[in-house]
Amino acid sequence: MFQSIVLLAVCKSNLEFTYVFAGWPGSSHDARVFRNSTLGKYLTADDCTLFPTEYHILGDSAFPLSKRLLTPYRQREILTPTQAIYNKRLSSTRVVIEQAFGLLLGRFRRLKSVCMKNVDNILKAVTACCILHNIALNNDDYTWVPIDSTTDTIRNEFVNDGFNNQQDITGINKRNSLASLF
Repeated sequence: MFQSIVLLAVCKSNLEFTYVFAGWPGSSHDARVFRNSTLGKYLTADDCTLFPTEYHILGDSAFPLSKRLLTPYRQREILTPTQAIYNKRLSSTRVVIEQAFGLLLGRFRRLKSVCMKNVDNILKAVTACCILHNIALNNDDYTWVPIDSTTDTIRNEFVNDGFNNQQDITGINKRNSLASLF
């Protein structure tokens, strides 16, 4: 029996994971996983002190816009040229997490089919692989086996989970200010 789980992660530009959260069934939407993660709870709290407010995390449209989590403008709206440029630049920087996941899966190919019956052990194995991934990067080990991109997909789709309609006004203002710089 194979269990599918969602891995929510944040990484730096060098592909090193700074936050990982595994534990929700693979059928769960990213927004629901985020909302129930410690990171999601911290970022949506008014008194968040994880990092200064001039810093932020980039996410896709599945996540809620806030002053600490910047997301793209919605494509269903008619975008201004400034908004379109912002979305393009956001997308080009978000590709880093996809590369980190690709490197993780290429390095630990058994993650594609972990043969364990106990879900807690699967979560520990996934988290351990993320830690080992970071150790390898810190030792300049970028050796990995490329994965077949036709069979691997990074979930990056928009699904309305009720969470997407919540747009923080400070997040809107911060995103607009950043977009105006482009």
